[in-house]
Amino acid sequence: MRRNFSKAQREALIALANYQCEKCGIPITINNFHADHVIPYSLGGQTVIYNGQALCSKCNLNKGNDMLPKVKDKTGKNLEPRKWQREAFSGTDSFKGIAKSIADGDKSILLNVCPGGGKTNLGVMVAKHALGTDQVDKVLIVSPRGKIRDQWQIGMTVNAIVTENNLSQKMAIQRINTIPNKGLSMTYQLVNYDSISEYVSGICARYRTLVILDEIHWTGESNGFGNSWGRKLVTATERAKFCLALSGTPFREDHYRIPFLTYVDGQGAADYNYSYEQALSDGVVTPIYFRDRDGRVLFRKSDAETGEILEEHELDFEDGVYYTATGEVDEDRMNMRLNAALHPTSEYWRDIMDDAIARLDWLREHKHPKAGGIVFAVDQNHARSIASYIAQKTGKNPHVIISDESSDIDAFASSNEPWVVSVKMISEGVDIERLRVGAMLTNITTRKNFMQSVARCIRLDYENMGADNWSQEAYIFMPQDPRFLEYALKFKEAIADEDRPDPKTGTGGGDGPQTKREYIVDSSSSDDGGLVFGEEYWTADEIRSQAEEIQRRVDPELLEKIGAALTEEQRHAFANQLMRDQRMRGDIV
Repeated sequence: MRRNFSKAQREALIALANYQCEKCGIPITINNFHADHVIPYSLGGQTVIYNGQALCSKCNLNKGNDMLPKVKDKTGKNLEPRKWQREAFSGTDSFKGIAKSIADGDKSILLNVCPGGGKTNLGVMVAKHALGTDQVDKVLIVSPRGKIRDQWQIGMTVNAIVTENNLSQKMAIQRINTIPNKGLSMTYQLVNYDSISEYVSGICARYRTLVILDEIHWTGESNGFGNSWGRKLVTATERAKFCLALSGTPFREDHYRIPFLTYVDGQGAADYNYSYEQALSDGVVTPIYFRDRDGRVLFRKSDAETGEILEEHELDFEDGVYYTATGEVDEDRMNMRLNAALHPTSEYWRDIMDDAIARLDWLREHKHPKAGGIVFAVDQNHARSIASYIAQKTGKNPHVIISDESSDIDAFASSNEPWVVSVKMISEGVDIERLRVGAMLTNITTRKNFMQSVARCIRLDYENMGADNWSQEAYIFMPQDPRFLEYALKFKEAIADEDRPDPKTGTGGGDGPQTKREYIVDSSSSDDGGLVFGEEYWTADEIRSQAEEIQRRVDPELLEKIGAALTEEQRHAFANQLMRDQRMRGDIV
């Protein structure tokens, strides 16, 4: 292959760079810029557009042989690789690294990357490297939802890797195992069709294919069983050149194993971990405060058809974990307590919403004018009750989302509206950077759901980081359910998968689907609860007496890292804001 870029390639590269050096940003022209190989030609880099970049002469001469490809974000802005991305790509003392794994002919790697850590950008880097060094011919990206599929397609296209996202069963049959461009982006659901599974298998056999599997925990398989997505995926990709599996929560609540995850003595472990704690230390996600609320509820359960009263209970959140007579954890009573407290007629969840609304109002006034809040509701009826209550308290009707493919998600993300109510939606891959407050009014008590819900609020909102709103803490308001408290205290940890002998639904909610019973809430009330920050818990009394100490737990050095994206003038305001906050004595909590 020739070493020099053609005239047409040079024109395409400078246009993609918007006539600015992609390293330092100074203006360049078609006559004075250097068409540079991202992966050097001397190291196997190809003379193709997706392995090219437009640099000024100074940056090109100072570049050297850096094997890690540079990428652009969805807006076309150049991104500097983060430390963990360099480690994952090039390796550490204990981890070979993706680049060497591909070169050595390894089959797969699974990365556990904190939501908001930048795993999509790493995937684009790997694709650019593998294509640019002529180690693969095609890239195939598989993800759980249409929105995530489209985000990958955009990310690849911005970086000059032309991929499609509109494959259908009919197209797969007509093409007979060919891909007209460099790759495809599709969903796990699509691969579940026999025609698509066979098509993917044919692509992997005909071409040297890099397969990127996003949110791989959506699939599961065990000795030939498990969900069909997992079985079809493993079969379809077995002849791929290399599989890069990615997840922010690489564990399952059932007994099915996650494909491409290594299991030793029943314990699953990712090949490389980048936890929330590491991301927080690097200043790429926000610190989180978890506020719970104590309370009690008096309720009856009746037969939905006859109206006959079947049970009557008075349960208190202060009692924490309930146990049966044999000493086992009584999940049923804890689930009943949570269900009754979240019932549309209950006052308990309204007090939680009052706390959440007050915090969001304060954030929007003092720190983050476009900050948003999200409520995770039980079902559509519950969501309507919550939306009505928010409208009553704020004077604005919130968005109500019942589908992850809803256009309302994009409308809310780009708006200045304060609240959105979600029914088991807005999960992985849905990036609404301005979310800063979450209300966990859901009866789903699995650790996975808790982590994925909280993760919606920890992304930094770089677009709205101004001189007066540099500090971007996240706040989660929730019932004082012992399971939520356990997850909050362990949120920093990188969690491994574990084999279990029996399936576990883990959905919470108490009654099974066959039981037709209704809750009648006679009374409910709440009291001030505690605060989880980091791995410590403060009671309500401790919060009142130690508010200043709690506030100091937000490390100023950490906030300086977050503020590093600001200009010099903004950083000066950043320091002044820090001093003002420290004088507010507890207003932060």
